[in-house]
Amino acid sequence: MRPKSPTLDILSTLPMGGGRPLTVAEYVADVLRRGIIQGELPSGAELRQEDVAAQLNVSRMPVREALRMLQSEGWVVVEPRRGAVVASVEPGDIRETFQLRADMEQAALRRSIPLLTDERLRDAATLLDRMDRASSLDDYLSLHKKFHLALTVGAGRRYTGLISELIDLSDRYLRLELTTLANHDESQAEHRAILEACRLGKIDEAIAQIGPHIAEAGDDLARTLESKKA
Repeated sequence: MRPKSPTLDILSTLPMGGGRPLTVAEYVADVLRRGIIQGELPSGAELRQEDVAAQLNVSRMPVREALRMLQSEGWVVVEPRRGAVVASVEPGDIRETFQLRADMEQAALRRSIPLLTDERLRDAATLLDRMDRASSLDDYLSLHKKFHLALTVGAGRRYTGLISELIDLSDRYLRLELTTLANHDESQAEHRAILEACRLGKIDEAIAQIGPHIAEAGDDLARTLESKKA
């Protein structure tokens, strides 16, 4: 019998996502996805159905379904003789994800800005202030996601749902390369400029700022990964 993968020990400690009640398969997928995003399940980690089922106290059937879900989302790949493993990260994947996110947030901002209330804008400003005081990368990324969603909420759930998924993918890449709040001041200055454009109702200006803000971050990460592989 093969030994249990040590990377799966963290599964029982990861929280289940909020919102509506999840099916068992969705719960398993949520826990695994969070483990991948947080770097607890690294690239290439084997996700053996029997180990995951034992850790989460579920049967293998919902685990199998969860792995299919994660495979369709790009978090997991199936390899010969190894089964399901956490997908590796390539520079092209990073650039594509960040560019998709930039395009999506630009489209969402165009719809959202006319509908942003003073309360929403104050909430976004508060999130920026909290990001300034973030003491860890985990705290910063959590607040960062909330900030971007706060500005695009007016576009509706379909937009914010897709943006949320793309931010999760982006965060996985960020966690692979960042251990500190690198370029924090520059990034925060860009956030404040975007927020100010939203507050003034300058849609084209906000769109012109948020696109490079996201896409260039992806380029920087991809170049870092390329230099390590060279």
